[in-house]
Amino acid sequence: LSARFTAWLSQVSGLDELATDPQGNWGVLRQSGDGVEGKIHVPPQRHPDKPWYYRRLTLILHLSEDLSEANGGCFQLWDRDKATVRSTIAPLFNRAVVFLNAPTAYHNASRTHLGPGQLRKIMQGLYFTEAAPG
Repeated sequence: LSARFTAWLSQVSGLDELATDPQGNWGVLRQSGDGVEGKIHVPPQRHPDKPWYYRRLTLILHLSEDLSEANGGCFQLWDRDKATVRSTIAPLFNRAVVFLNAPTAYHNASRTHLGPGQLRKIMQGLYFTEAAPG
C-alpha cells in the first residue's frame, strides 16, 4: 500500500513511523469457500525475517461484492479468554477493518455459509514499527 496511506494510518492510529513489510511477504490476498472458519488466534508479534520489526496494525479489506452478515465470514474480536465475541464486523464489499495487534487481540473469521460460486475474498495488509510496543 502507498506511503501516503501508511502515513495516514500512522496519524490516525498514533503509531509513529509505521512501515509495510519491506519484502512484501505479509500483504496478501486470501479467499475461502463454504464452511471455512478461522481459528481464534493472535498472530506473531514480530516479523519472521526481521525480528526488530514489531507487527502493530492489521488492515483487512473485504473484496466480495455479494456477501452479507448471513453468509458468515465475519471478522470477530474476542475477549482475552477467547470465551466471548466482543465485536462482529460483517464482510460487506469495500468494508475495511483496522485493528491494533497486541498479545490479547484474539480474532477470527466466523464460519462461512456460501452458495455455489461464492467466495469470501479479502486483502490483508500488515504494518510494523521498529519501536517496541508499550
